[in-house]
Amino acid sequence: MPLTDTYTLTRDEVITSALRKIGVVAQGESAAASQINEGAQALSLLIKELNHLSSCRWLIATATLTLTANTYSYSATGGGLASNIHDIIYVAYRNATGVDSPVEILDAHAYAALSSKSGTGPIARCYFDGRRTLTSNTLFVQPAPSSVTTERLFYAYEATIQVPTLGTDILDIPMGWYRYIALRLASDLAHEYGVGVDEITVLEGKADKILTALNADAMEYYEKRW
Repeated sequence: MPLTDTYTLTRDEVITSALRKIGVVAQGESAAASQINEGAQALSLLIKELNHLSSCRWLIATATLTLTANTYSYSATGGGLASNIHDIIYVAYRNATGVDSPVEILDAHAYAALSSKSGTGPIARCYFDGRRTLTSNTLFVQPAPSSVTTERLFYAYEATIQVPTLGTDILDIPMGWYRYIALRLASDLAHEYGVGVDEITVLEGKADKILTALNADAMEYYEKRW
């Protein structure tokens, strides 16, 4: 069997692993449908929590935004903006001759303070209006080109972790995070299955130790790349 550096687990495999760690499912056995459903709910909540941790900066993606003349906002619903953006970290404007220029990313206060949010010309600044519902996200630009041929915006962003909906879905995480997810999920489920406090404490301690290491690794990766 050839060696590989790729290893993935499905949603149900992660849930079963967590249940096995707290003694609910025996080695070699499959979890019951009700146990999978309860585990899926707990896993979804955990993933939602992870989306707000800075340690998830490994979820960096890049995209291109096709521009439209005299347009000052681009939405994630029909406007060409990616629909899984947690935050934007870098934007560049490429003109018709292929020359890139960095675009200043403003916060809400700086954008509100702009005396004019229109005007024409190469895009020099932008503001990302992130919403709880990702499809409601909008990117505002200023100024805007009065005509467009091949002009584009290139941007890098922190993506959100996608919640798996099917048992066969592969978790949207790097290989190094599987053990943390399984241990953390096990500690969350342990409360519902009456596992002793001492065992829960051990599980939480193992998960916290792994998360500390992952945090350090993710920050080093982020700083080197951006």
